[in-house]
Amino acid sequence: MKRDGKEYDLVAVGESLIDFVSVASSQEGCLRFDGHTGGGPANVLAMAGKLGLRTAVISKVGTDVFGRQIREVMEKHGVDTKYLLISTEYPTTLAFVSLDAQGERSFSFYRKNTADVMLSEQELDKNLLQSTRCLHFASVSLTVEPSRSATLKAAWTAKEAGALISFDMNLRPRLWEDVASAKKVVSEALHLCNAVKLSEEELYFLTDLTDIEEAMRELQRRYPEMQLLAVTLGSEGAKVLSGGAVTYSPGFKVETRDTTGAGDTFWGAFLFRLLGGEVSLREMRGDRLTGTLAFANAAAALSTMSYGAISSMPTYAEIESFLAQRAP
Repeated sequence: MKRDGKEYDLVAVGESLIDFVSVASSQEGCLRFDGHTGGGPANVLAMAGKLGLRTAVISKVGTDVFGRQIREVMEKHGVDTKYLLISTEYPTTLAFVSLDAQGERSFSFYRKNTADVMLSEQELDKNLLQSTRCLHFASVSLTVEPSRSATLKAAWTAKEAGALISFDMNLRPRLWEDVASAKKVVSEALHLCNAVKLSEEELYFLTDLTDIEEAMRELQRRYPEMQLLAVTLGSEGAKVLSGGAVTYSPGFKVETRDTTGAGDTFWGAFLFRLLGGEVSLREMRGDRLTGTLAFANAAAALSTMSYGAISSMPTYAEIESFLAQRAP
């Protein structure tokens, strides 16, 4: 997509938190966790920023050591933290991540009255939202007020200024009051979105269908603004519906240790290829789309080979080297 004189390529609004990833249990019954900077929107920004996009984060953290770590890590990955607010009243959100033998995750969140949840509409910077080519958000910040209204307001403001709106559902059922509430609020959000990423399970959750391509077409029918829909399939790769056609790209087999942030890494890499090229979203098809999917799948695969989300994200050179080694 052309830069159009905007200051930023990608701005994301939503949760910034610390993922405490389980690494071992001692014989004395003690749990061990490593703390990693995370949160879906923050992860997407970190990947895109690391690859070279001009990025900025809209979120809120506490004055605690966790908030300081988030700021430092985001800056290290090229993300502008000027709009990362610091709360003296509320602490930084924490998430505890347990892993099974395949590296798949289960989450426990500590986010009642935490900083990112308390982000309000009044704290948004309108000039920033009008100065980005793409605004990204996820559903975690939509679960409660005031962050729900702030997130939707940010998306509306950016959209009215001509920005592409990106959404990754990143569903966490335990954070919602009930299933009906989740579907209602997410549906409202999807009416704004041009580029959407879902997992296969999230796709079926939203459509109540069980055939993947039928469900993808149904979702795009419901939301006319949705020009591109990507559905990740874990280690099996991803499918994208764009221009009326579904494109499949297989995943890469690697030695997986932790899948935390793999979907965010995929989407950050995908947006990098989209926003870093001179093509519109509607032109993202054919060979361009195939190459972009391979790049994003490679980034995601590499990120699962070590623990944590942002800390395990690959460089551009590592992704290209990986693809070259796997080329037929």
